[in-house]
Amino acid sequence: MQSGKNKIVEKAPRLYNEPPNGEKRQTGTLRTKKINTLRHMETKRQKVASLWKDCFGDSDEFIQFYFDHKYSDENALLHEENGQPVAALQMLPYPMTWAGTTLCASYISGACTLPEARNKGIMKQLLTEAFRTMYRRRIDLSFLIPAEPWLYEYYRKTGYAPVFEYTPETAIPPAPATEPAALDVPSGYTGTLVNRCYPYFNRAMQKRDNCIQHPIDDFSAILQDLYANGGKLLIATSRTAPPEITGLAFAVPAKGVTRITELLGESPEIRAQLLHAASRQDEGKPVACKLPVQKGKNEKGGMARIVHAGNMLARFAAHHPQADFTLQLTDPLLPDNDGYYTVAGGTCSKSENIKKEACFHMDIALLTQALLGGLPGSPVFSLRHPYLSLMLD
Repeated sequence: MQSGKNKIVEKAPRLYNEPPNGEKRQTGTLRTKKINTLRHMETKRQKVASLWKDCFGDSDEFIQFYFDHKYSDENALLHEENGQPVAALQMLPYPMTWAGTTLCASYISGACTLPEARNKGIMKQLLTEAFRTMYRRRIDLSFLIPAEPWLYEYYRKTGYAPVFEYTPETAIPPAPATEPAALDVPSGYTGTLVNRCYPYFNRAMQKRDNCIQHPIDDFSAILQDLYANGGKLLIATSRTAPPEITGLAFAVPAKGVTRITELLGESPEIRAQLLHAASRQDEGKPVACKLPVQKGKNEKGGMARIVHAGNMLARFAAHHPQADFTLQLTDPLLPDNDGYYTVAGGTCSKSENIKKEACFHMDIALLTQALLGGLPGSPVFSLRHPYLSLMLD
């Protein structure tokens, strides 16, 4: 399972002007016309996929799999210069639990720019267009996973805040004192496996507040990708009749460790049993987990950006009827969010101008941090720890 295809990549572009082995090089003008003609004949999907290949260097098999399962023209933005694609991104819809409700979120995937087109502000233009598109669709927020540490600052400048966190744990799990569950390790992906496991998976994920959720079609793609990468799904079931699923572990072999990309269980004992079994399935290697925030050192797991401030503040007001404040908000890339918002009595109202002095003055990144991650010491915006996992890209 890969993650975080959101970087201004440094890979060299495909050399379209290199002739196949054994062929003579055509003269510049004639050959350029042929290339441009072929490029104009490509579909939007083909152009975005070609950029993905040039920028990320993934295998043809993975690209085909990803575009078959996740891509749609309506959720892709493409920037071309002189008829040639140079940058693209995708906006993939996901639900997110938050404050007792479900948000509409959009995952920025495959954000890339060819090397020769960088440092021109093209990706900022695409992100701005993406925010406007999401706003029209009444999407609450956008989220992404920066592929490299320096990109956190790049995306912060477009309004994102580093609200997603996880707790890393790496250890050789000891044999559990008891084995409360029976274990099953299916040998491969099947549609039956999806239908068997998804109801439990969905219920367990829904119990997590502030968490990105996965619809069944996404869960199916996750399992296919898991097995394609040599991974396994470990299933814990009750010892009652009929047996019921009580836990799942998504295990992927890696260099020196077994990576657990998600761990769900009805009790600490069941989770411990799954971790021990995952290690035994992979020659007793240590298991490396990314868990929802626990006590201890946490790490950044991704960023979010509020897209529709009015919607988010209205949801916040409904969940916090005691809140009473006026906020002046600025959003340079999405001016539709600019204005004064008054939260009081469980409702939120907006005006362009207000005589009452605002209690808060925030930009969109700070509002995102306040509503999703909280602000230390704030009596209004309590601390939260949003979590995401199993993102496919």
